[in-house]
Amino acid sequence: MAPFFIFKASGSNHMEAWYHGSEVLPSDTMTVVSPNGWISDELSLAWLAEFNTATKDRTKRGEKRYLIFDGHGSHLTLEFLQYCEQNNIIPFGFLPHLTHLCQPLDGKPFLNYKQQFRLINNDLSFWGGKPYGKAEFLQIIQPICEKALTKRIIRESFKDRGIWPVDGRQIVMQLTNQLVIPDISVPELRGSPTPPLLLSSSVENSPPATIEALTRNQAKIMKDITNISEKTKRNLTKVFQHQMQKLEELQMTQEAICRIRTAQEP
Repeated sequence: MAPFFIFKASGSNHMEAWYHGSEVLPSDTMTVVSPNGWISDELSLAWLAEFNTATKDRTKRGEKRYLIFDGHGSHLTLEFLQYCEQNNIIPFGFLPHLTHLCQPLDGKPFLNYKQQFRLINNDLSFWGGKPYGKAEFLQIIQPICEKALTKRIIRESFKDRGIWPVDGRQIVMQLTNQLVIPDISVPELRGSPTPPLLLSSSVENSPPATIEALTRNQAKIMKDITNISEKTKRNLTKVFQHQMQKLEELQMTQEAICRIRTAQEP
């Protein structure tokens, strides 16, 4: 599909000078503006409509199309997702923190694009030219894309990311190579002395810190409550049993932590 350019500009004004010499661009190229030069919810929806127009004739009747994207908020609006559903488009967002591994354009296509763009920049610097503006960018971008974003490179990028042909091992292998598991020495806890229990708080109105204190509090509550049904008493008893179980687990965890700290001391 044709390019979709977003320029930084106030309001919705386009300068005529931007388009001098840009006849090399495809006729259906879209150039839009935003206050910060970033995509917005409205621009994302406009691009989605262009995507639908450019790809709907490539599928058979009733077939769906996959649209793969990152987790940017403009891709997750209700209007965006409703448009996808109404036009047989299946939106698929990458998991957080994995876009750099799953995004096919982040591999060979962008690398080749940067190399082609750098060649032109080097020529510009050598001949002492001025930095590129919007007009110059629109003049040179199409030849760069034709060299950098070929069908072969795009297909290889989808293959490298395991998107097509489908191969999840491509991502798993990259995650495995990045995962560093440090050596951990596990101390021997059996022979370590049991240190005194460390309490997290000494405030008088804090929750009971020992099983004995919890038992006393529970007995006091049951004694003070008289006008309750048997069903309520049974429910309270279950709550008390759950409290007792959690406190026992907490004390065991605290004791284990203390033993580990003691064993690791020089």
